Formats: sequence, structure tokens, C-alpha cells
Amino acid sequence: MQGSSQSSSFIPKRNPVKKTRKVVSRRIYTVTIVSYVLLFSTLLAAAGVFAYKLYVTRQLTDEIASLSDEINRFDNSELQRVKDFDARLALAANRVSQNVSVASLFTALESATIGTVSFDKLALVRNGDTDITVDAAIRTDTFDSSMFQRSVFKDNAVVSGVTVENLQKGGLTVDSKNGSLNRSQVADGLNPDIVTFDATISVGLDTIPYNPARFAAPAPTVPEVAPVVETGTTTNTATTSNLTDL
Repeated sequence: MQGSSQSSSFIPKRNPVKKTRKVVSRRIYTVTIVSYVLLFSTLLAAAGVFAYKLYVTRQLTDEIASLSDEINRFDNSELQRVKDFDARLALAANRVSQNVSVASLFTALESATIGTVSFDKLALVRNGDTDITVDAAIRTDTFDSSMFQRSVFKDNAVVSGVTVENLQKGGLTVDSKNGSLNRSQVADGLNPDIVTFDATISVGLDTIPYNPARFAAPAPTVPEVAPVVETGTTTNTATTSNLTDL
């Protein structure tokens, strides 16, 4: 009976349950990596900015302290000396810029002088920093030459103005109105054919500036040294050769 009861049991038979382990797959996405990189980069940048702020603050403190020391050591008398020196430099530069070339003035007068004219007297007067007045006593052969000379002076680029006065011929004063001679002022010993007059010529300073490169001093010449002839050596050599021949 017992055997039949076991075989005829209504409870179904079950196999032993086997536990299965689930494998969880961990996937690392690119977005996660980028996020971590950005996070750590932000932290490093914040630390760098903080360190740079400390460095800049320390530098600023040192510069402020140095500036305070310089202000405390500053002396107004030294500043006044610097201002005075700067004023002297400006004045010297102004005077150098207003310097003129007398050689250029003479060259301009020479180029503006006709062949029949000669100067008996010449005087230069500088009128501040504007122009130079040239007072000249001139002689020529005819009245036409004197008038032509005046027109040449007026047409010259360097000459800014010219005035002709005291026009005479052989010591006789010429009337400026009708050109006749005043025979009451005869000068003895003068050639009656010589025409003389006084000219006042104005020359602007800006037309004859001084140019150091144009008027440079010539290089010094080195004198030639004649070669020294050693007569004693030649004589001894000749004597030795004569003894050898003997």
C-alpha cells in the first residue's frame, strides 16, 4: 500500500530550482567622459585664477609700496631743475633752427649781381628772427645798369625787398623826379662816368637756412712722408763686396 500511495500522489514533482546570476553591463558614454573632463578643467581653471589673483595682488602691493617710497623721496627742487634744463634745451633748439648761412646769403647776392656792378661797401644787420637787412654801396657804369640791377634784385627768390637811394653819377646827385643832375654838388676827383647808389636789400631768414651737411669741413690732409734712404747699409754692403773681391 505504501508503494502504491507514493506513486499515485497528486502533488506534482518539481526539479530543484537553479539560481541564475544576472550580469549587469556598465556602459561608459562619451558625454560622461566629456562632462568629467569639463568638470576637472573648470576646477583647475578656478584654482589657477585664484593663484594668479594672489600673485597680482602681491605685485600690486609691492608697486604701491615702491611708489609711496618714491613719492616720499621726491624733491620739488629736483623737478624745478629738470624744468629749467628742458627750457634751456628748447631755447637752444629754437636758436639752432633759426640759424642762417652767411655763405648762402653771399652766394645769392653773387648770383643776383650783374657783371657791370661792383660793391664798395657791404653791411649786414639781423632783425630778430625775421630777416636780414643788407646795406650796400654799389657802383656801375650807366643808369640803365643801376635800374636793371634793381629789377634783378627784385626778381631774385632770396631777396624779399630792395630799395635804391642816393643815385649819383660822378659825385653829382640825380634828381629822382626828372633824372637831371644837380650840379651844385660836384665832388672833385671822381670819374664823371661812374654811377653810384645805395641799396637796402631785405632777405628772409627762411630762405637761407644753415645746413651742416652742405657746409661740412673738409677732411684733413695727411702730409706725405719721403722714404728714408739707408745710406750706411748700402756703404757697408759695397765695402763688404769689395773685400770679398780682394
